[in-house]
Amino acid sequence: MKKLIAFILILVLSCGIFVASAFADDAPSIAAASDIPYIDDGDAAHLLNIYGEIENTEPRPLIIRIHGGGFFGGTQANDEPYSQFLADNGFNVVSVNYTLMPAAGSFQAIEKDIFAALKWIDDHAEEYCIDLSRVVMTGDSAGGYLTNLTATILSDPSLQKKFGLEAPSYHVRGCVLTCPEVDILELREDLVNGSGFKKFMAGRITEEVLMDSAVEEVDLFSIINPETYPKMFIITTPQDAILYEQAVAFDAWLTEKGIDHEFHVYEQQENKLQHVFNTANIDWVESKQANEESVAFLKSLIEE
Repeated sequence: MKKLIAFILILVLSCGIFVASAFADDAPSIAAASDIPYIDDGDAAHLLNIYGEIENTEPRPLIIRIHGGGFFGGTQANDEPYSQFLADNGFNVVSVNYTLMPAAGSFQAIEKDIFAALKWIDDHAEEYCIDLSRVVMTGDSAGGYLTNLTATILSDPSLQKKFGLEAPSYHVRGCVLTCPEVDILELREDLVNGSGFKKFMAGRITEEVLMDSAVEEVDLFSIINPETYPKMFIITTPQDAILYEQAVAFDAWLTEKGIDHEFHVYEQQENKLQHVFNTANIDWVESKQANEESVAFLKSLIEE
């Protein structure tokens, strides 16, 4: 009975996140510029939003933000108050949409979308007051995995060649990963041998995608190059019933490999924390601590 109640609570929470994301499309955007096509094909999956100051200002450092949503939900308008918070701290923020599962068909296809957005940024940086010498990334949940994968590919030319991706002219100095998905092969295990919520989530990505051998090519533990991997700031909480264990395991793996990173575990103080607490509820005291510390990390990177 306790397991059933826990499953229902997680399902309600996660569905709430996805429902909020869906309704975000109907609300007026607070972005400085919204629904900009980075591929001019009329596909809503190929849009981005920009937050910050984009006119009559000196070029500002850039945060590229990749939204979460289980790989099958969400848009570039997810958690707009969080994107605006980042912008209020001196950054311009480009929040990128991408083709969702199962329509994408593979994680490599999603990366092609993201790299097309990176190219668009390269071509339009001056127009939107972006300083390409100071670029970082952030992503939460599934977006944390995609941010991690993107940074990994950008840091290794052999991976760019393998996946047929062209790197932009700029360098990504580091990333903030919030409650990230890390172990992509665990999704396959969840599909085959899992139960409850995890099996449901994996099923939304579909057996066709997860059982394809192409998934093994984007296993972070297999492709991260410790010599070139950028610095990461990882946010998690023991109250994240979805991905806390993956974050802890990733921290241990990075430590074992001698890879420089910061791992921050936030305990609940005044609020009942959950998955992606700091991007979904930016006014919570715990969120303010996590967000202020992660912004300080990003600012330290662009000042190097």
